[in-house]
Amino acid sequence: MIGPHPKSWRAEDGRWLAAAMVVAYFCVLNLMALVLGCNFTQMWNIVGVAALPLRFEDLHDIATGADRFVRSDDPWSSETIAYSVQAFSYPKWWLALAFLGLNPDTAYFFGFAFALLYLACAWVVLGKVGMVEGLVAGLLLVSPAVMTGIERGNGDLLIFSVLTLALGRRRSLPWATGSLFVAAILKLYPAAALVALAAPPWRKTLPWLAGALALFGLDVIASQREVSQIAHGIFHMQYFSFGTAPVLIGLIYLYPTTFDYADILIMGSLLYVAVLTGAFWLRPRIRFKPEWERQIFAFRIGALVYIGTYALGTNYDYRFTMLVFCLPLLFVLTRERGIGSGWAGVATICIVTYANWYDIFPDTYGTGVQFFVKQLLGWTILGSLGAILAGTFLGAPVVGRTGLAPAEPARLN
Repeated sequence: MIGPHPKSWRAEDGRWLAAAMVVAYFCVLNLMALVLGCNFTQMWNIVGVAALPLRFEDLHDIATGADRFVRSDDPWSSETIAYSVQAFSYPKWWLALAFLGLNPDTAYFFGFAFALLYLACAWVVLGKVGMVEGLVAGLLLVSPAVMTGIERGNGDLLIFSVLTLALGRRRSLPWATGSLFVAAILKLYPAAALVALAAPPWRKTLPWLAGALALFGLDVIASQREVSQIAHGIFHMQYFSFGTAPVLIGLIYLYPTTFDYADILIMGSLLYVAVLTGAFWLRPRIRFKPEWERQIFAFRIGALVYIGTYALGTNYDYRFTMLVFCLPLLFVLTRERGIGSGWAGVATICIVTYANWYDIFPDTYGTGVQFFVKQLLGWTILGSLGAILAGTFLGAPVVGRTGLAPAEPARLN
């Protein structure tokens, strides 16, 4: 439900249903683990979550690197991580968690804290929604894609929380820009979300956007070692990933050629440009309303992160944690008449279906028909989010004296 709620708002707010689904999910998982006599990792795998042997393993990797940093050892050495073949594959800013107490002994505590923080921020991002919308949000939150990020204690959970701060302080350009910039330097890919700041009046927003992008560029230049390590640390699997590369990697598995990964990226990039170009020209004409300002800014963050990361080539499915930002505007648009409702409906269905793919088809780890259908869903999400995103930038939101504020409704042409 959008807008003011009656006195019984707790019964009407669909977020309570989403929260109940998350609680029920963990309760059932624990109960089944007891009944079947298996450990929690095995239960994760049964429900489609790509669980690793060590709980919160991604966070444990960061903790191990931070521990070496505190002991004046090299965090990026090959001995940093005891549970994988990769060295510490994160920007240096993550090492600051050592000063907050992160180490291999406290990694479990931080993992639970990250998970709770993510779920709390998802509640904030969603805002008050209807019961059906709460069900849809719940299906995304308990999906294998999102739960894989939670199970691994992935850094994306903290990134999501920082981006939530940008949403909450969007009316203050310094706060919004600062929050988006912090998210960008923590993991590089959120830099795409900085473009969410672009809105009239340009004299107010463009200097902040340009300054943030310039500082981000300087940080990347000063972090060549970390950037190189991150690039080499990505395992280019096709079945647990979305982006420009997986579908082409799958085709090459079926029809071996002499193409290398660089060739795949070039071909994928051409297809990427073609899809987004088509999405721009087919963008829906939506009459935006002033009260949608918050949903529009949230959508920009989520859509820009997805579209930006898609261009990187390979992104693990747990990055679907970020698409919670897209849901509020998609819910609003599906209630409206016109082509915008269709675009939003397609995007919502594809997001929830893709995120739950390994519940629907648990044997997709290969290059069969199901794999290519899954990749088609990813490309459909790219096109639909791109079309709606183009509409938001050509529509009503503007920046007022105190930051982002609603404008008069405008017709997109």
